[in-house]
Amino acid sequence: MHASTGGEFNTYNSNSYLMFLSSLLSFIFVAITYRYTADGKYCITGANDRTVRLWNPTRIDPAYRPPPSSTTANNNTSSSTFVSSQEYYGRPKQLELPSALPMQTYKDGHMHPIHCIATNSSSILLSASDKTLLATDLVTAQTKQRWFGHTARIESVSCLGGGEKNNNNNNSNVGEEIYASSSYDSTVRLWDARSRNKEPLMILDDAKDAVTCVSSGGKGEAQIITSSVDGKVCCIC
Repeated sequence: MHASTGGEFNTYNSNSYLMFLSSLLSFIFVAITYRYTADGKYCITGANDRTVRLWNPTRIDPAYRPPPSSTTANNNTSSSTFVSSQEYYGRPKQLELPSALPMQTYKDGHMHPIHCIATNSSSILLSASDKTLLATDLVTAQTKQRWFGHTARIESVSCLGGGEKNNNNNNSNVGEEIYASSSYDSTVRLWDARSRNKEPLMILDDAKDAVTCVSSGGKGEAQIITSSVDGKVCCIC
C-alpha cells in the first residue's frame, strides 16, 4: 500500500494498520510508481521529476533532523541533534515520518516522468519514459540499452524471466533478458536484451483498448498476462 502527496512519498505496512516503514522525502515532485526489489530489501521509486531512485526503507537518512519536541525545547536543545533509527522508532508518538536512506539516483535517458519500473535478478532496472523503454544497471547507474517503437505512453513493463536456471549460468534465469512493455497504443511489445536488433521480438496487438498492465505467468510458465482499459484480462501462452 502506498501514498504520495506533494513532495512526500510514504510507504506503509498494510499488515500493521498503516504503520509506516519510512518516508521518502527527497522528491521534489510527486512519486508516481514504486516497487520493491526481489529480495524485499530495497524500494525503487519513479517520479514526475524524471528520476528513478533506490532507497533503503529500513534505515533513516543520516541527514534527517527531527523537529524539536516539547522536551528538547524546554531543555534548549538544538533541533539539529542526530537521532538514530532505534531512538526514533522507540518514541511513543511520531508527528512526522523520517526520510529513508537514499542509495542511488538514475537520471540518464529519462526525458519524461517515470510511469512504470521493474527489475530482474541480474541487477537490471527497467523504466519507461513516455514511449521509450530503458534498461539501466542498478549498481553503476549506466544506461545499457534503449528501445523505441510504441506510439503512445508505456504504462507497464515486466521482465519475463522464469524460475528455471540456465545450464550455462546458474546465476541467471531462463528468459530473464526478455522484456515486455504495454502501452496506450493497445499493444504489448517483447524485447530481447541479448540481441543488437532494436526491433521488437514480437508485437501483441489483439487488445481493443489501452493495455495498462503486463506480467509473466509465473515461475517456469511460458505465459504473458495482460489487462486493458476495456476490463479484459488476457493470458497468452
